[in-house]
Amino acid sequence: MRKFSEERVAAALSGAGVRFERLPVGPDVSLLVCERGGRVFGPIFDGARGAFWSSPLLNDASALASAAGEWNIGGERFWPAPEIHFNVPDRSRFWETLAVQPAMDPGNWRLSTGADAASVRLETEMRLASYGTEAPLSHIAVERTISAVENPLRNAADFDFLMEEVRYAGYEQLIELRALEPGAPFSAWLLLQLSPPGRAIIPAAGLPELHDYFEPVDDEVCNRFEDGLLIRLTGARRFKVGISSHSLFGRLGFLSDPDAEGRSALVIRNYHNSPSSEYLEEPPALPGVRGHSAFVYNDDGNGGGFAELECAGLPVGGTVGPDSRAESYQAWTFEGTRDRLIPVAKRLLGTVVDRLGTGR
Repeated sequence: MRKFSEERVAAALSGAGVRFERLPVGPDVSLLVCERGGRVFGPIFDGARGAFWSSPLLNDASALASAAGEWNIGGERFWPAPEIHFNVPDRSRFWETLAVQPAMDPGNWRLSTGADAASVRLETEMRLASYGTEAPLSHIAVERTISAVENPLRNAADFDFLMEEVRYAGYEQLIELRALEPGAPFSAWLLLQLSPPGRAIIPAAGLPELHDYFEPVDDEVCNRFEDGLLIRLTGARRFKVGISSHSLFGRLGFLSDPDAEGRSALVIRNYHNSPSSEYLEEPPALPGVRGHSAFVYNDDGNGGGFAELECAGLPVGGTVGPDSRAESYQAWTFEGTRDRLIPVAKRLLGTVVDRLGTGR
């Protein structure tokens, strides 16, 4: 778990003129949802800690205001995919031409509160250049409704055992996408920035099929098994892998190393995985290689030393998708000692959790 002062960050957002809302998602647990970049920070336990990564900019109002165009502020973000078509004018020169379009991030999000104060809503429109596609422009409408979600283990017969000395908080995003004009296809892309060190835990059907997007991974950090994938995340070595949807069940996990107080966090993304559908993202060096519904990214330290669990939605627009689509994404966070989180992880992520003693 990472220290995070909800009070200090709220003051910085206010001081920088960024509108935000607090959303309770459990006893003494909340989210901060803000208009800048449409970010979700949390869950924040006791106003003081969380598993997510956040930029030092969030501790200082003047620094945050002066970096108004900076996208890398942490938390969870929504971007439209595929990145290779929206953020990269020349895929043969990926790093030299990679640039986030301002309409995407920080964008122009509008924040409102639900009538019952139990949800918040983020809305925006994006006009985005699309590179190397059948249409040069995508005009996208996005509506995101965020609310607390029940503990996925609440009906388990051994619930009391599983939750002994464990705290839970979770939230759901209902995301509605619309293509406002004919254009290039797109999809939802949800990215959770997390605080390493820790392990990504990804259950799979058989030996998972994956592709490198950037620098290749090896068995020093990535271990493949017949029941899933374990990836060591440090925030000190850059890599990204895409995992084929036919290998996956729609859940991705992250178990942080214990902090100074012996506490860890288990973060699980639950999403709809559909191998029969088209997933649009492609590795820069492999045009036409598609089908990845999940990704794991590890920063090299130059971006702040974070890691990411990422998942993609189904296509909208173009010739491969309908003109609109609604999808649900859930994020479950459990907090406790590592020995108490392991049974929870095994129940929700399967037998690959037994292999946590394997590899590095």
